[in-house]
Amino acid sequence: ASKLAAEQELLAADAPPEIVVVNPASVYGPGDLAGNGQAIIGAVTGRLGVTTDVPTGFVYIEDLGRGIAAALTRGRPRERYILCGQNISRLAFLRRAVELAGVDRPLRAAVPKLWWVFANIYGFQAWLARRRPPISRDAVRIALHGYELDGSKAARELGLTYKTLDDGLDATLDWLQDQGHVDLPAEPEDAGDGLPAS
Repeated sequence: ASKLAAEQELLAADAPPEIVVVNPASVYGPGDLAGNGQAIIGAVTGRLGVTTDVPTGFVYIEDLGRGIAAALTRGRPRERYILCGQNISRLAFLRRAVELAGVDRPLRAAVPKLWWVFANIYGFQAWLARRRPPISRDAVRIALHGYELDGSKAARELGLTYKTLDDGLDATLDWLQDQGHVDLPAEPEDAGDGLPAS
């Protein structure tokens, strides 16, 4: 809510006219070890077996950077640009990451009622320990709602092209492997490489 309030204040009538707003979808890519990065690690290693099956907008991290740079130079004053490369369910997003990783990990959609049960249990435990819960009721409400975003305005007006989901996930998985966060199976060798010389 504070981000929305700040955005509304910036776009108010008395704000400087050169203001341009960029709203990213859910970001993933190399360098992300929280949020989607943690979810990809969990799905690929098998530590995460359930997730929500709700629509979500995603944007690759390099597309986000290029979109912000383009908005600074080409964005129209007092306009909002949504940066979103793909709309896909969170479940499908993580299942695709698992497929591209070349591993066999079951991933199911969580039953919504169970999310509320866990949020209440964690909330009570956090209240007893006087700390923040790992999953809040607000986070569950957002996670179960889902959203789809339209990033075509940024593509049209800023000249932004979005990386495909497969290319973005491949780059993310390569980075996670290089950093030691996942252990991916070796790619099979080309069938022609092992033929004896004649």
